Amino acid sequence: QQHGFARNVNWTCADWREEAAGGSRGFSFTRDTARAVYELYDTKYTYDMWPNKFLSRYSVDLSAGMLTLDFRVKNLGTRAFDFTGALHTYYAVRDIDTIEIRGDFKGKKYLDKVSGETKTEERETLTVQEFTDSVYYGMDGDVELIDGERSVLISPVNGWKDLVIWNPYGEEKMGYKNFVCIENACVEPQAVKGGEWWDSAVEIRPYCNDAPAFLEAMEE
Repeated sequence: QQHGFARNVNWTCADWREEAAGGSRGFSFTRDTARAVYELYDTKYTYDMWPNKFLSRYSVDLSAGMLTLDFRVKNLGTRAFDFTGALHTYYAVRDIDTIEIRGDFKGKKYLDKVSGETKTEERETLTVQEFTDSVYYGMDGDVELIDGERSVLISPVNGWKDLVIWNPYGEEKMGYKNFVCIENACVEPQAVKGGEWWDSAVEIRPYCNDAPAFLEAMEE
């Protein structure tokens, strides 16, 4: 499977909660949080494709100013295994033709999956003007998506080493005009010893006119 099996199977909701500020039932824009935790264990279906015993845990933490995506993999067996992975994070945009993606792109090697060639990026700021499917190696720093006065800061905290940019430009039926996929990834296999965890996290912060987006909601 091109994207692996984890996206095609059912996960179990292991925990969810909403926490008010300081235990209060009152609402606080800055301190109220919500959390959901999903788990995936190996099954006969997964074992037939990938013969390893594992636990994957995906936690989503939402607060007024930040969304945190925590993805962990535990090796439940005794022998080491390796795996690759990515977060298929899609961001809504007003117009794909006007967005910018800023980050430490210049000089980075990337695989252009459209042409099949490995290239060196010459741009500091990316735009999307054609069908795009690019895998950037060694992109473990902050990336900023600019959409007019709105922006999103994407910060890999640990684990993720690479970055994928994808948009099916020109595919009207896929709604290419109003989204871009910016996904943190590990293209090279990650080794996990028996009984150990592999950890990763991404923090996503929305802004409007360079201020945290929740401040505009408070004003409304």
